[in-house]
Amino acid sequence: MYDQLMQFVFDWCVGFLVWWANAWGITYEELNVWLFVIVHPLVTGALALACLALWRQRATDAEA
Repeated sequence: MYDQLMQFVFDWCVGFLVWWANAWGITYEELNVWLFVIVHPLVTGALALACLALWRQRATDAEA
């Protein structure tokens, strides 16, 4: 049951990425690189920096 669910989710996600790649006129592989090698690390880094800034702000506000 679990394996079938994971296969369904994987196939759906691949189909979704293929659809978007075709809509943008690029290959599935190019879209994968853009999403998971370029965009995802940039977003993750930006969120980590935002969390750090908020954590520092909260620590500064607690001292005051």
